[in-house]
Amino acid sequence: MLATVPLTERGLAHLDERVRAGLLFGVLTQAGILGDRTDPPALPAPAALVSRLGGDLVALDSPGATPPPGRLGYWSDGARHGAVVILSQAGRRLYVEFDEDERVASNVLEYLD
Repeated sequence: MLATVPLTERGLAHLDERVRAGLLFGVLTQAGILGDRTDPPALPAPAALVSRLGGDLVALDSPGATPPPGRLGYWSDGARHGAVVILSQAGRRLYVEFDEDERVASNVLEYLD
């Protein structure tokens, strides 16, 4: 069994963001799976995904919105433009946003592994 233990404040922030980035990608994966089941493929509306996944997921009003601390925020246009957002423990806004042209904007891609 392996464990990751931060030795510095910077290491703690990195570990926190890595865990939260995984949550973002998990929500995007679920939205994509559900969206691929529609014809034509389309991301679920925010209220529909929140209703389905529940938990700490909240609907956002826009891709630039930020959820309350401790919550994951999801937004989509009901087509192929979506965003997932969370705040780090330090209050940094972490996000992944992509559009119908498959362009991605994010500040957590470094945590993909």
